[in-house]
Amino acid sequence: MHGFVWERGRFISFDVPGSIYTQAFGVNNRGQITGGYYDASGRRLGFLRDGHRYRTLDTPGGNIAWGINDRGEVVMPDPRVAALLPVAS
Repeated sequence: MHGFVWERGRFISFDVPGSIYTQAFGVNNRGQITGGYYDASGRRLGFLRDGHRYRTLDTPGGNIAWGINDRGEVVMPDPRVAALLPVAS
């Protein structure tokens, strides 16, 4: 499984570096993408893709990032992850 984005009239696939499975769930108007992936050891993690840079969102319970708004605020299903925010610079 790979993440993908529609860019300039075509699908472009991507994978979080070191992942064995990547899924994208949210994108904002700045082009930032959020989602989840499994690393080589089978751990489930969230990610933020900004351009071609990735930030791992390692949260309690291995939650994935479901979405992101235009201010860079990430939607995650567990309130304990608030300590990771903000992720936007």
